[in-house]
Amino acid sequence: MIMRKKVSTLLDPVLFRRVKVEAARQNKQISEIVAEALEIYLRKEGTHLGKVEESWHTLPIEARQLKKLMEEEVDYLEA
Repeated sequence: MIMRKKVSTLLDPVLFRRVKVEAARQNKQISEIVAEALEIYLRKEGTHLGKVEESWHTLPIEARQLKKLMEEEVDYLEA
């Protein structure tokens, strides 16, 4: 079972209706439609981190960028 995080957000009423209709059309939960849309957006923007069932390939990143990323990750985990 995939662990999920609950989030809260505000959507434009027209956008929410579109999502709700699409979820009903596909017989899915609204959260599934939103998650799929976020995955597509993040892949397009180059920030896709992969899923557990996918391989983790190497990242083309400079040492200083990696250090900064790891420092941010530690801060995130300690929060």
